[in-house]
Amino acid sequence: MIKGVVFDLDDTLLKTKQSKYQVFRETGKRYYNLDIHDEVLDAHWGLPFRVLVGNVFGDVDDLDRIVTRYMSTVQEFHNEPYDDALDVVKALSEDYPLAIVSSASRELVMRDLLDCGFDPEIFTFIQTEDDTSVHKPNPEVFRPLLNAFAERGIRPEELLFTGDGLHDFHASIGAGLQFVGIADRTVTKSEFDRAGAISVANLSELQQYIARNNVRHMVESRTMCFVFSGDNVLLMKASDEKDYSGTYDPLGGHIEKGEDILSCAVREIREEAGLKVQHTKLCGVMHVTNFFGKDIMLFVTASKVRSKKTPPAHHEGIPVWVPISKLNTIKVFDDLQPIMDSVMNQVPFTGVSRFDDAGKLLELSIHSYI
Repeated sequence: MIKGVVFDLDDTLLKTKQSKYQVFRETGKRYYNLDIHDEVLDAHWGLPFRVLVGNVFGDVDDLDRIVTRYMSTVQEFHNEPYDDALDVVKALSEDYPLAIVSSASRELVMRDLLDCGFDPEIFTFIQTEDDTSVHKPNPEVFRPLLNAFAERGIRPEELLFTGDGLHDFHASIGAGLQFVGIADRTVTKSEFDRAGAISVANLSELQQYIARNNVRHMVESRTMCFVFSGDNVLLMKASDEKDYSGTYDPLGGHIEKGEDILSCAVREIREEAGLKVQHTKLCGVMHVTNFFGKDIMLFVTASKVRSKKTPPAHHEGIPVWVPISKLNTIKVFDDLQPIMDSVMNQVPFTGVSRFDDAGKLLELSIHSYI
């Protein structure tokens, strides 16, 4: 689930490389008679701003003076947003808190945002070189950001970071964020692919990716109906048509639209076993994941019958009375006994279970509430 979207700034939202290369060349020629070539800038591009400036200009002058001259020159070369950047950011801001993480100074970041038509207030958090001494690909670069979103109750895995470089990918994945790259700006799609990173061609495709992959978890609503007669429980031996043919499981089925849970349980028992039950009650709720490809919210009920008559066969299978003490002698799912134990304890419970594709139980936890 994506609850927040975080952008790298340079070469993700803005065409920074294009404009800033011009600034470096002009600063070098104007003040130091230097010809700064793209190969030199390419070798250091993506480093923190002052480190980048120091590496490109070397010891030609005091670093602070070089930065001051660079900042005076940068005003002559305005940055530009990518064609879809303003529209995508505006659209996403209506559904998600947004943030920026940049290795540039706050002064440069704010100037570029305003020059390019962005309202800085649209971003919940803007992190710059001023906020941390750590930089990508170190995952700790995201610490200020994660602290800010933690205050909003948003976890790292609920944030999507998008950037143009492999250093963006490695840093965000290392910090536990989701990642989608913008390909063919500084890194090709094939390079992202080889690194195992998801990538898109532009910000509009990113917006589509978020819409497509951020569907809320949906479950089927079903009942699991335990029917008891003395020391026996009624189970359905699954028919040959079932993926789990021959396995014994309680009665139950889908809750119909507008149907009460207990009414559903009574109906399912009547339809599958022809029995009229008494004292039906809701005992607990289980959230089941990947039960033969289905995610289910399972409402567990218990009912009693006076006489243990043998119900007729049903298209779902054959209803069979099984002595509770003999459950370990028949084929049942691994979660049946723990769930039935919780039902018989007569204490309300909730739980989660998860299965693999073959119906093998991978995870089970049940919590009782007194």
